[in-house]
Amino acid sequence: MVLRQGSGRSSQEGLAIIPPRWKAFLPLVLLAVSGLLLAACGEQTASGWSGPALAGDAIYMGTKGGKVIALNVDGGTQKWEYPKDQKKKVKGLYSTPVVDNGVVYIGLADVSGRKGSLLALDAGTGEVKWENRAVGPIVGDVTLGNGNIYVGSSDHYFYSLKASDGSLNWSFEAGDKIWGGSAIGAGKVFFGSLDRKVYAVDVKTGTKVWEFEAKGSVASTPIFADDIVFMGASDRQMYALDAGTGALRWAFKAENWFWTKPLLQGKTLYAGSLDKRIYALDTSDGKLLWSFGTDGAVRSTPVLVGDALVVASKDGRLYGLDPATGAKRWETAPEPNEKAALMAPLAAGGDIIYVNSTSGRVFALDAKSRSTRWIYQATK
Repeated sequence: MVLRQGSGRSSQEGLAIIPPRWKAFLPLVLLAVSGLLLAACGEQTASGWSGPALAGDAIYMGTKGGKVIALNVDGGTQKWEYPKDQKKKVKGLYSTPVVDNGVVYIGLADVSGRKGSLLALDAGTGEVKWENRAVGPIVGDVTLGNGNIYVGSSDHYFYSLKASDGSLNWSFEAGDKIWGGSAIGAGKVFFGSLDRKVYAVDVKTGTKVWEFEAKGSVASTPIFADDIVFMGASDRQMYALDAGTGALRWAFKAENWFWTKPLLQGKTLYAGSLDKRIYALDTSDGKLLWSFGTDGAVRSTPVLVGDALVVASKDGRLYGLDPATGAKRWETAPEPNEKAALMAPLAAGGDIIYVNSTSGRVFALDAKSRSTRWIYQATK
């Protein structure tokens, strides 16, 4: 409607089980995994924060209603949905899709938090090309490289799979759940775990190269650039690690968790925090360049649209900032009369921003005029 062959696992714990060391942060944990907690109590409503992925003339995402969908960028009409059966849903879509060579890859997690799969769909039709159900519940995003898929799971394992058929290349066992995505660089793949560690493993073999222990669980997604790995953690720190050795280059401390994947532009790192602020950091030394406060936690990865840095907040608003100074140029609320949060990563093409709201609506917004091009209401 308009308006991304597994191995055995050592644990069958549900996603909704909160690690003891997180209890001091219980309110924020409830914010992040409320859909999974409801599921464990018998609530059958699908949930998640899947962001839109733009490829060609379509955007792809998981909906709050439990469907993977493809929408036309012009008009927002639906091209297809998975599952096609109106009565069937995917319970728990937290992974943002990745599209490559006409295939949509997305991770799934069911309501129990004990099962999941990695799904490959035809980008044109939504038909299933393959599905690997041995990988466990997937919350983080898929990473593609050299014809392979790299993805972490709540079964504590990190997997390398062949993109062509989903068969296993290798798996690596971490000490706890893996809720974030990964980054590839310098012959390694980097990812974090709720065991408080950042791992670097050989991209071809899965052999551990190094590990770095943070002071809190690591549920975010790293980025790699200039032989540095940038990654946030629940200890309120944004870390810059030497990609070759794992040695700490610098750390910047905020007032709350860094959960979202940061954005790198030149020598500036833009990182949102659950302390309701977006930070601009100098990548060479972690020096704070500026920060901007919103009225809600910043869980969504920002995007650059034209000459503005666009930041989404749990307060339901989008903020257009000067990337150099952090000065606010504009702000808008896609749903001013709704108590809807913006937690999913944003996508942008040209001057258009694509937003997946917790209300179940998808918006295409013109960044210049702040007008709404179209609205898609997902099936509930």
